[in-house]
Amino acid sequence: MNSFNKRAIPTYHFENAKSIVSVGADFVSGWLDSMQYSKGYTMRRNPEAEWMSKHYQFEANMSLTGTNADVRIPVKPSQYGAIVATLYNEVASKIGGSKIKAGSLDKNVASRVKSAAANLIENKGESIVVCGSNDKNIQILVNGLNNMLGNYGKTIDIEKVSHSKKGDDKKVADLIKDMNSGKVDALLIYGVDPV
Repeated sequence: MNSFNKRAIPTYHFENAKSIVSVGADFVSGWLDSMQYSKGYTMRRNPEAEWMSKHYQFEANMSLTGTNADVRIPVKPSQYGAIVATLYNEVASKIGGSKIKAGSLDKNVASRVKSAAANLIENKGESIVVCGSNDKNIQILVNGLNNMLGNYGKTIDIEKVSHSKKGDDKKVADLIKDMNSGKVDALLIYGVDPV
């Protein structure tokens, strides 16, 4: 909503991305539309293809996506925000954007972030940055990064959106509150898993 004036998750075209940076998003096996993303991703991970994508994966736990990355950097989930903010600043400093406040990272992680940023800049308009965090502020930064890199309309489609995550945590929390206070006598659920 904050980035596109609509509540939507874009469609990612990993098959068009020469540079991929993922921060905690296991897009090959469990993140959003992973079956579609896995197919697009594997199209460009073949050394015999016309070109092969470069993939950086920052993650806390070993994932299927991470095992396929060119560069996998083990990090804590608590570092995801600092990684995305540092990545944002690295890209912004090279293409004339404004820097933001970022948390500190150890030298090894900071060095890998810098390398990932250079690869993204080298492939402007042909890159993707994704993050598996549910933190709205981190997702807004990721959207800003993809916008600075010119990825919308090329590797990321905001017109053809994903419908896999249409839940509303606030409405569910309000319903639970109403049920606990006795405002709901009966709840009928049809064709949906409320969890």
